[in-house]
Amino acid sequence: MSTSFIARGRVTRPTLAPWLFPGTAALLAILFVAFPGSIADKAHLAVHGLCAQTPSHSLILGGQRLPFDARMTGIYAGALSTSAWFFWRGRFRGWLLPPPRVVVALVASVAAMGVDGANSLARDLGFATPYAPNNTLRLATGLATGTALATALCFLLATTLWRTGENRAAVAGMREWGLLGLIQLPIAAALLSGIGVFYAPAALLLVVAAGGVIAALLAASGLLALGRDRRCLAWSDAAVAGTLALLGAVAIMALAACGRLALEAAVGPSPLT
Repeated sequence: MSTSFIARGRVTRPTLAPWLFPGTAALLAILFVAFPGSIADKAHLAVHGLCAQTPSHSLILGGQRLPFDARMTGIYAGALSTSAWFFWRGRFRGWLLPPPRVVVALVASVAAMGVDGANSLARDLGFATPYAPNNTLRLATGLATGTALATALCFLLATTLWRTGENRAAVAGMREWGLLGLIQLPIAAALLSGIGVFYAPAALLLVVAAGGVIAALLAASGLLALGRDRRCLAWSDAAVAGTLALLGAVAIMALAACGRLALEAAVGPSPLT
């Protein structure tokens, strides 16, 4: 039986493009779950090449350390939650930069994380610091930076993917920026709670967020480098590029983890061991 159908006076055939990206993502998720080991071990291994994973800088849920340290946990959690809000509100087609006040707030968020990171590094090196570093501040500044990262990625993808975008910004004003901050509060509360039931979903979503951020950067940079930007009319048009970027992100994470493991084998064990 033929699988073709008539649309607008011409014969077309169904395409697998709409299912390519979600199908690949689902397959990777199945492989991750099926891979031997606990969720904690697999999550730590997956991002081993992306983060120092310093025990004293890490959040603990149910007696287990999250795979990223507190600051990077905040960055990826903030990026994931903000991206989910953008997707829900249809903001990934906005070609405009946020208003100047929002841009200043986003830049200030990143600057605050930089200041807190410098203060923490100085304390680790034995220097006197204005205040004692703590994981709550690392998480808070990371979450704010994650919102800024997601906003930048949203603008980058919108102006790279779509043939015709929309004359609006991902974050329309300070009120929406404040709303995105409020969204981070229950996330921060869960991550700081120490409750074990939050560990598995938090660890898995952090791995997903890391892969998503890398994939977004690969997709945008790849399309620009190949001169194939601004050609998509629907998400299905970006399925091949998105799938290749996702596989590239997994490869980068795997190579980085293997490289760090090889280095640790050569020069000595890491703090994790």
